[in-house]
Amino acid sequence: MPTIRDIAQKAGVSTATVSHVINNTRYVSSEVSDRVLQAMKELGYQPNDLARSLKLGKTNTLGLILPDHSNPFFAEVSRIIESYAYLLGYSVIICNTENNADKELVYIKTLSQKKVDGIIFVAAGSDNRSIMYLQSLDLPIIIFDREIPVLMEKPNISFLVTDNYLGGVMATEYLISLGHSRIGCITGPSNLTPGAQRTNAFRDVLKKHDIPLHENLIIKGNFDYPSGYECAQKLLSLPEPPTAIFACNDMMAISAMRAIREHGLRIPEDISIIGFDGITLTAYQWPSLTTICQPFKEISETILELFVNTTKSTPNSASRVVLQPALILRESCKAIK
Repeated sequence: MPTIRDIAQKAGVSTATVSHVINNTRYVSSEVSDRVLQAMKELGYQPNDLARSLKLGKTNTLGLILPDHSNPFFAEVSRIIESYAYLLGYSVIICNTENNADKELVYIKTLSQKKVDGIIFVAAGSDNRSIMYLQSLDLPIIIFDREIPVLMEKPNISFLVTDNYLGGVMATEYLISLGHSRIGCITGPSNLTPGAQRTNAFRDVLKKHDIPLHENLIIKGNFDYPSGYECAQKLLSLPEPPTAIFACNDMMAISAMRAIREHGLRIPEDISIIGFDGITLTAYQWPSLTTICQPFKEISETILELFVNTTKSTPNSASRVVLQPALILRESCKAIK
């Protein structure tokens, strides 16, 4: 196996010059550089990328920790993050925790041991072990889609969220504008910020319009297909079912649409439904799903921009960014007579 010394001897240069060519750490004339590269090619020399990365203190890799990569929202965001990171010269290691706190902690430790240049983190819940370990790390961390107050003062940790409360207001106001007053709400897990904020907005808007809040119309889901279906079944089985449903994410809205059909109801003639996230699949449902859309491209690009800004090591470089959602009007909602 050829060494740097062998390359230097064949190219007629010092080992230091070979090192500078490989690591691009100092200017070397094109004529000398070409000789070194030709010697490497002839001898079949392959640089040790790991050793070089450790020496330079940079691996050009990012860790992306997701609670459920089968969720189309996270799948679409991670695809754009990976594409944008590639343009910046970074590879992305994607870790799926399956909403398991133990697995989440293992992945955080593994990524830090692999010397990734930064971690993009979506919490599975509020596990204190993960939070404490993140606090101990001295590398850029971007926390997405979650609010974790105890980490907000760390200079190397930035936050990116969509205004979930505003999105909940937009969804509820739209249904009320169509004449609905008996509205069901399929919420997410109460310990996760997005679901809580969307549900709080739903409650506040009803109160604002003096519409009675019936607790049996608010059913707790789990941001997945099965829970959306089961929650819709419960709502539709009530003695007085809702005339509209706000599902706090698109996955639950899509499966709720199946439950609605199984009850012999038409969408939107008999019941309206609105989702949240704006995943691609919602445009191809029948009927297509009205939804509150998160800005996927802006989310992904902003995450990488926050990472780049944090790597500049400027004082107080970490930040909190809030992006705005948009109401996408499609076929699943209709004014009631």
